[in-house]
Amino acid sequence: MMSKKKLSLAMTVAIVLAPYAVCTFAQDANRLSEFPDFNQALAQDYAALAEAERAQGDRRDAETYAARAAAARNGSPTAPDQLELRQAFLKEKYVPALADGRQRLLLALNDSGRSRAPRAGARAQASFDCWLEQAAEDLQPEDIEACRQSFLSAVTEVEKSQVATTEVVATKTVTDPDSDGDGVPDSRDRCPGTAPGVQVDVHGCPEILLTLTGVNFKFDSSEIESNSEEILNQAVAALNSAAAVDIRIEGHTDSTGSDAYNQKLSQRRAAAVQAYLVQHGIPAARLSTEGKGESQPVAPNTTAEGRYQNRRVDFHVVGQPVSAVDAPDVGNSANAWHQLALAMHD
Repeated sequence: MMSKKKLSLAMTVAIVLAPYAVCTFAQDANRLSEFPDFNQALAQDYAALAEAERAQGDRRDAETYAARAAAARNGSPTAPDQLELRQAFLKEKYVPALADGRQRLLLALNDSGRSRAPRAGARAQASFDCWLEQAAEDLQPEDIEACRQSFLSAVTEVEKSQVATTEVVATKTVTDPDSDGDGVPDSRDRCPGTAPGVQVDVHGCPEILLTLTGVNFKFDSSEIESNSEEILNQAVAALNSAAAVDIRIEGHTDSTGSDAYNQKLSQRRAAAVQAYLVQHGIPAARLSTEGKGESQPVAPNTTAEGRYQNRRVDFHVVGQPVSAVDAPDVGNSANAWHQLALAMHD
């Protein structure tokens, strides 16, 4: 039986990684100390990873993440983990995506990402390190995918903050009105006439939240319960009818377990639904995932029924104009999905 623990060479690399975690950005400490919000968020995220690894019995990585958390709290955050330091264990199939991801992360952070989106920037860095660590171990495919998806979601959020800021600056020098006042200029607004106060995405379109009532998971698991397949099949039919619509899949948990553990579990649940949709013909490019952990309950966690309801998945329909449609409580009837599919297809 393969153990998560590796042999003597792995322990040697661990010794290298731990001190490296506290000194990587020493030469830039003065510059990076200018981003206290980013540093605080990064310390919290690394501390959460340390707790999760410790709970799984991985003392080596727990200590590494704890050291990185301490460095961030002291105003000297580490750089995103380097592939070279784990090269001895990385399979070639992981290297291209990880290398591209690290480059994308550095560009996002260095282009004012730490100041414009400190929370998302910190989550992107911590999630990248988690992705690289899990890929180097190559023992838990679900954890690899959960960390990767968390990274992609966070780094995209950082990039969007920069696009939005660039657009605001541009409107000061270029005539490009924002007729509906949603923060997206008319030249880029795919959904003109948005009502005041409605939160929109980078394309100026309101997000539609769909709770998949009836899609639930077994306790402490990302395994979809068999009685949820009918609801997911309705989702497949609706998405096939609205081929231009993109979906962000959000996974949720009840409050059993630690925050860090539930964060990972919720990401795995979102990934499980994504996998189901892809297996049934929905292109993966239309789907993204995000884990929300236990942070957004829809029922009290004090009862078994409430906890069952909180082990759920939400869909966010993004970037698509939808007129006069209230988001249905998906799963109460097949007609709800049919109505939504027709509306999104208009």
